[in-house]
Amino acid sequence: MQFPTTRWTILAQATLSGDSEARGALGRFYQDYHQPVLTAIQARGLPGEEARDVAQAFFLHLMEHQTLARADQSRGRFRSYLYRALRHFMADQYDRATAARRGGGSQHVTLETAEQEMSAEDTHDFDREWALAILQRALAAVQAERPPHVFAAVKAFLPGSPGVPSYAEASAASGLSEASLRTEVSRVRQRLRNLIRCEVTRTVDAPHEIDAEMMWLQGVLSSG
Repeated sequence: MQFPTTRWTILAQATLSGDSEARGALGRFYQDYHQPVLTAIQARGLPGEEARDVAQAFFLHLMEHQTLARADQSRGRFRSYLYRALRHFMADQYDRATAARRGGGSQHVTLETAEQEMSAEDTHDFDREWALAILQRALAAVQAERPPHVFAAVKAFLPGSPGVPSYAEASAASGLSEASLRTEVSRVRQRLRNLIRCEVTRTVDAPHEIDAEMMWLQGVLSSG
């Protein structure tokens, strides 16, 4: 069986062409991973507007310089590669800003603290947002497959819910029988697991990495 096309493959191809399919792939890439990148930048001390500017510049850098096309998949999972690329980009931006300041410019440098604190071990904020992004995409897909009143009843029993009601309470509020609600919750949970696994599959390079990445994802989401 052929291993599914990964984010690596899709984005490598997308950065090498400018057709509508390529632009669509890059657009989805930006939409999917903008928040983890932005959160990691903000967590290192940059204020909101400046952090957004750096995030925008980072994604433009990846696309314009075909960084994704040149990436070595064997060096790690896609999320790890993206985080390393962000660290290197911020270090380069700081070097440029420092050079400009030494040359007599009056540029206010705030990337120094950010890059000093952005160590390889300190990935908590990025990892958390990455895991949440995968979960939210899977939840959105499940929601699109269900009638609104059914998903509203089931949602309280899915990951990310602030509180879990009793089946009797949820059944009364939704108009579904308790037996029907239990069945639907079971189906949706299985569907959600499958969607998350499918998403994870597209961010690793080989089938044997999927289970480990699923365990990592569960650990990050449960750690709070």
